[in-house]
Amino acid sequence: MSMAYRVLSNPARRARYDSGHRDATASTPRTPSVVPSPAASPIVVPATGRLHLTRRSARWALGGGIALIVLGLAAAAWVVSLQRHDADLRARGVAAVATVVEVGGDRRLEFTTRDGRTVRGVEQIKSGEEQPPVGSRVDIHYDRSDPTSVVTDTSHTARNVTLWIVAVKLLVGGTILLVVGARRLRRE
Repeated sequence: MSMAYRVLSNPARRARYDSGHRDATASTPRTPSVVPSPAASPIVVPATGRLHLTRRSARWALGGGIALIVLGLAAAAWVVSLQRHDADLRARGVAAVATVVEVGGDRRLEFTTRDGRTVRGVEQIKSGEEQPPVGSRVDIHYDRSDPTSVVTDTSHTARNVTLWIVAVKLLVGGTILLVVGARRLRRE
């Protein structure tokens, strides 16, 4: 039986705990610096400053860690697929010059294909880099089978770095939660 359950299930011990007095049978010599209500938070921070997780919160940390790792791996796979798509389109796509136009508040790249069709492709948003103003002409490559799939010839390094940072943060955060949850569950 856990210490918290013993304290909370006994009215006399709970009264001493609620008033801030140390339980005489407690194994730790210090009282918690925060007195959480049982329903509000399963995490208790003792006066030592070290985090104490309940079994339930350790399971949540473990599950959250696994979820973040899965999301991090999915984000990494997505970044790799974006980079491959851009490289493939630059290598095998048809070169053209497009004009940046505004259509209904959205920016589009308008260009004419080799067979004479006028196409408006979606401009890829690049974080951390300045976008060319409306009316600018930019070099692009488009897919022969789907001309609306375009890639600009400008660098996408800032976008790629930003996405890799997100993927790494998810993986590191997930690993930390996984380790913390697993350590807590192993102790019992």
